[in-house]
Amino acid sequence: MKYYFCNDWPFSIKIIRCALLILFYLILVSLECSAQTDAKKPVVRIGIYHNPPKIAIDQSGKPFGFWIDLLEDFLKREELNVSYIAGTWEECLLRLAQNQIDSLPDMALSPDRAQQYIFGNEVVYLSWSYLFIKDHSAFKGLEDLQGKTIAVLKGSINYLGPEGIRNILKENRISCNFLELSSYSDVLMAVSSDLAFAGVTSKDFGQKHSKEYGLYHTPMLFSPAKLYFAFAPSSSITPYLRERLDQYLRGLKAKPDSLYYQALAKWFGESAFTTKVVIPDWLILVSLFLLIIANLFLLYSLYVRKRFKFNQLELFAKKRELETATERINSLDSKFKTTFDSLIEGVI
Repeated sequence: MKYYFCNDWPFSIKIIRCALLILFYLILVSLECSAQTDAKKPVVRIGIYHNPPKIAIDQSGKPFGFWIDLLEDFLKREELNVSYIAGTWEECLLRLAQNQIDSLPDMALSPDRAQQYIFGNEVVYLSWSYLFIKDHSAFKGLEDLQGKTIAVLKGSINYLGPEGIRNILKENRISCNFLELSSYSDVLMAVSSDLAFAGVTSKDFGQKHSKEYGLYHTPMLFSPAKLYFAFAPSSSITPYLRERLDQYLRGLKAKPDSLYYQALAKWFGESAFTTKVVIPDWLILVSLFLLIIANLFLLYSLYVRKRFKFNQLELFAKKRELETATERINSLDSKFKTTFDSLIEGVI
């Protein structure tokens, strides 16, 4: 076996150093190119407000909720950067109209809003609203709101929309005062602290947080709403975002195991997209009674059919016996006639 030794160690070390420097340089260039590529990606400005579990910001400033799950996945697929801009609902509406944000999730469509903003074609979520009060026995009907103060979210569809609380009370000729606030949390707080007799919130926010304020929702359910992504009318990225988001949502909704349905289950539970049928006890009892009657009728029918078949067989057997007896009688009659004729001939 032969061994080879390098007699020029300084020269070898120089080569290794050069190779490492070149490798390090290539890594730096690669990282810089990647950073430049990320910098060239369009930045989508998304407006968010506090309305958990649909959309909100935690204490560290990180957005979360149903809409955020969909947005994060969509932006990742499209390789887009995002900038979340937080504010009150009214501030978000104003920013969208002034092109300070590109899109605002969780927007209900109304004739007035359709003239101000651009909406996607795909419905993302269905919602409605509740009226919350402090004393559940204090509300029996709309007439109990006469002259009272009602806390509402400023600029919300359940306040100003065609089926909002203001129009409902106006159509029923009930006069009351409205306390306009910047968040649903403030709405519930106003009712809890007796600044308002009742408060209006979306179903999801109210159901999640009303107990924290010691409030009850009334039987009054109103302002059903289809919720969409809304877009700034003058933003250059709006046509692209609208088309791509519609396509993305259609694909998700077509697959039962997609992120869309996972997010619904995660943030709202199964009731958000499935209907549980509750069968009344009386219907169960009536069904059992009818089932027993049907079984008895079936047994009786089987008995009648079996009895009828038995009677048919018995009748057939008797018919055979009668035929046999008739044949014997005819045979005896024939023999008797032959014998009688022979006797007559013998006498003659």
